[in-house]
Amino acid sequence: MNNIKTNKTKLSPKQREELLRVLKARFEKNRNRHKGIEWATIQAKLE
Repeated sequence: MNNIKTNKTKLSPKQREELLRVLKARFEKNRNRHKGIEWATIQAKLE
C-alpha cells in the first residue's frame, strides 16, 4: 500500500521556473552523483 500523499496543487509559472532553477543548480553541483545523465533529460521528464 502506498502511504505517500500527493499534493495536486499547481505551481504558478514563476514558482515552476524557480523550482527548476534550484533543481538544475543542485544537479550541476553534484554532477559526480549523476554520471551519464544530462539535465535536459531530467527537465523533459519534469515538464
